[in-house]
Amino acid sequence: MRPNALDEALTRALRDTFQLSRQQEDAMWQRFGERCQREAAAWAAFAGIIAAFSVSLRPAVRAFSWPAAFNLGR
Repeated sequence: MRPNALDEALTRALRDTFQLSRQQEDAMWQRFGERCQREAAAWAAFAGIIAAFSVSLRPAVRAFSWPAAFNLGR
């Protein structure tokens, strides 16, 4: 299978189903890419907040948190 075959199939499906022009399709893909970037940034911020929160917990409390479940044999 060619690497671009999936992209071509998606493009044909979008054009045939929604009757989109090339400009409308390009605008949709651009908005989708921007949305993916925003989502990735939001997940990175969430992970950073959770990491900062976990580090700030007292050691006695951290011993009972979810990371402690992976230290069962120690």
